Amino acid sequence: MVSEIKEGRFSIVKFYERRLRRLYPALFVTLMVTSIFCAMILTPDDFLYFSKALLSATLFLSNVFFYITTGYWATPASSNILLHIWSLSIEEQFYIFFPLFLLLGMRLKRGGYLKIMLVIFFFISLFLNQWAAADHLAAAFFLLPARAWELLLGAILALGVLPVSSRKIWHEGAGLLGGGMILTSIFLYTDVANSLGFTMLVPCLGAALVIYAGMAPTGPTFVSRMIGVSPLVMIGRISYSLYLFHWPIITLWTYRLDRPTNNMDIFLWIISSLVLSYFSWRFIETPFRKSVYFSRRIIFVSALVGAMVLTLFGLFGVTSNGWPARYPELALKFWSAAPVNPRPQCMASKAMVTGNQYCTYGSQTVAPTWALWGDSHSERLVGLLDEMASSRGIALTYFGHGGCPPFGGIGNIGQPTCYQHNQQALGDILASKTIKNVILSGYYSLYLEGRFDLLDQSKAVDVLTDQRRQLLSREKMIEVYGNAVRSTVSSLIAAGIHVHLVYPVPDTGFDVPKAMVRHLMAGQDPFALTVPFEQYKKRNQVIMQIFDELPDSPLLSRIYPASVLCDSQSCRTSDGQVPLYHDSNHLSADGARLLVPLLHFE
Repeated sequence: MVSEIKEGRFSIVKFYERRLRRLYPALFVTLMVTSIFCAMILTPDDFLYFSKALLSATLFLSNVFFYITTGYWATPASSNILLHIWSLSIEEQFYIFFPLFLLLGMRLKRGGYLKIMLVIFFFISLFLNQWAAADHLAAAFFLLPARAWELLLGAILALGVLPVSSRKIWHEGAGLLGGGMILTSIFLYTDVANSLGFTMLVPCLGAALVIYAGMAPTGPTFVSRMIGVSPLVMIGRISYSLYLFHWPIITLWTYRLDRPTNNMDIFLWIISSLVLSYFSWRFIETPFRKSVYFSRRIIFVSALVGAMVLTLFGLFGVTSNGWPARYPELALKFWSAAPVNPRPQCMASKAMVTGNQYCTYGSQTVAPTWALWGDSHSERLVGLLDEMASSRGIALTYFGHGGCPPFGGIGNIGQPTCYQHNQQALGDILASKTIKNVILSGYYSLYLEGRFDLLDQSKAVDVLTDQRRQLLSREKMIEVYGNAVRSTVSSLIAAGIHVHLVYPVPDTGFDVPKAMVRHLMAGQDPFALTVPFEQYKKRNQVIMQIFDELPDSPLLSRIYPASVLCDSQSCRTSDGQVPLYHDSNHLSADGARLLVPLLHFE
């Protein structure tokens, strides 16, 4: 682009024609084929979400869509079929602005400031990413301003900001160092929390150094020869199609599984991805790149028509609410559970935490004598408690915060207001002159073990932390967790408040309503799904030991969900008519109804 600008040959239309030839044909085929398969197998709620993701992918706004929809209730990566398109969207957004940036840069002092401008914007974006990674993780991951530095690093290399050395030893060293940095990153960066900000310099600079090594005027370096072997060159050629196809193959493959994936699954993923990617490169990518086969007019018109087709498909999925007519009535019944919280806005927001604006349920004419404190697992109870409190003329204050364990002195590194919320909740309860009963309920294992998913064993931990909001070792997390539980319970009891401690709800490792539908459609008994009781005990071993070691007290009641959900061998997921779970770990209204009698709410 720079040489074309210098020679006065640069054309925005020609630039975007090259981009369309390079990217859109294979993208359209991938999205169209994936859409057809999704219409065949996805449940209505997942097909609705896919349709929205399809619309955003068609407009190259996937990263913005996933930024908006990410969070505690986000669709799991293992069933988010178009999740990978976020990075392509960032690239295309970058190339909307980058040509204009180059045109402006080349006009200032005839390009004399261009390299300086590149470096300045590189560091602005890098430091923005580092800042956002602390309190705005989704923005740091998904949005262009915090990601542009990675693309600008390539521009810095291409425009020769780093001069090429005539000494081969420098390039050999750069190649070896860069290769080592890339390999180190593969093993060190296992989740989002530790792969943003300055830590991402390791793989990115590693890749830049490998490219720089290949620019040696003295001939190929050792690393250049290593990655220049024919099989790796071919993978490079099909890499774009491989990028497009691999994730839909994996997610659609695992969507109907009710078991952990195994090595044979992985082998078949790899083979099918490579084969499909080769044919896509050979028969879709390559012909469309050659103007002798397809003129500029055909490229632009076909891209427009393709975008319209995908848009119509996505709009149909959205307007039909996920096309539920594909499924029998019994299957739809599994998704039609009543809402568990009549006022979902009462889950804490930053404004509520800072403004002390927590909600009161039940009677609105008396002072609250009960409090419910917890994360989204506690929200499973609040609707039923609201009904009971109203009928009995009592009131309950709800201190709810998603992804936030209900104990003072701890927080969640992914929830910036969690620590403050917990301190506020504990302080308000202790300061209250009327609250005499507190229910503590949470998804306790989440903060130590991560979200349990049989199909995705690599999920990052929703990390427990203290007031410093720093990453802690597992040993330190267990210590901090135990101290918080003991301190909170003892403080409440010392104030004469009765603590109703709800032990962990069994989490299944799979979305129960969806698994029941899969069994139903396969002609199997959907009500026979159970999970091993040993699995429940093993996953919750640490937190239940902490709970069990709390000293007995007349003001401490221990509530065991397993007593109504499990026997000595297994835990049930339905009552023979409807699911007892909303997903893999949150109880449905019917499931929560089994727990309420254990609370002696009066």
